[in-house]
Amino acid sequence: MENRTPSKDAPLPDAFRSLYENMMAGIEMLQVENQAPVLTTVKKCIEHVRTSITTLKEQVSATTFTHKEEITFFKQVKPLFHRHLIFWIGVFNIELLRPVGGRKALEKYLRKQLEKLHQFFTSNSGFYIYVRSGETLMDDIYFVRDKLDDYASNPHCIDSDRSFTTSHDYLVARILASEMLQDYLNREISFLDKNPTASLAPSAAFPLQWTASKAGLVELIYALQSGGVYNNGNAEIKEIADYFGKLFQVDLGNYYHTFNEIRLRKKSRTQLLDQLKEKVVKKMDEMDER
Repeated sequence: MENRTPSKDAPLPDAFRSLYENMMAGIEMLQVENQAPVLTTVKKCIEHVRTSITTLKEQVSATTFTHKEEITFFKQVKPLFHRHLIFWIGVFNIELLRPVGGRKALEKYLRKQLEKLHQFFTSNSGFYIYVRSGETLMDDIYFVRDKLDDYASNPHCIDSDRSFTTSHDYLVARILASEMLQDYLNREISFLDKNPTASLAPSAAFPLQWTASKAGLVELIYALQSGGVYNNGNAEIKEIADYFGKLFQVDLGNYYHTFNEIRLRKKSRTQLLDQLKEKVVKKMDEMDER
């Protein structure tokens, strides 16, 4: 769910890179391994990011910044962490209120959420251009803590600790998170366009739940794609993975990474497929003996 931002291109200072990489690895692990319902997984991601931000705050309290380092931190580093908190909270709210009616109702809902993001970008277009163009003229005011004079009435300050906030670092994070949410919503709408029945409530469209491991489902998906059983062999792995994820209400996370882990298994690399073959052959044998 990455997005195109100036902050993405800027390398993280060594002091914070490890923490960020660990946070991202944790998010990926939760998406890949967690078999709980989507909202439960999203809540775990929110808590994981919050824990990482708390650690980041502790690191900052023990750090003495130069003027340039302070600007870099509050313009580029903190927003990278904070955007994921805003993003996952946004996903939670979108999924919590997702309608369970027909396709039209769901598409209308998703487009309305998209419109809210467009309104946010429009109302903050000046600062959006400032961030996206890499401007620095106002950095001494926007991203330095002792320049935060009107703290109480500043709508962009949500952190009660003035030692860990500036007048505009939250707004940068919100812009980055909004771009991520925009990509998320566009993917959901695109999926609806390709899968007209996917908007039905799970109980109505497909009353079965996937209760094996996520790795097993990824193994099955890759087997089906390799076998060319869809669209005369022309279906992409993403199309099949997205369909199965929606069908079974399972967040597959980074299934490319999961498949690479499957490839590196020391024993059987097709555990689920081997088990399925064994069980169906056994069932056939039992039927033959009757």
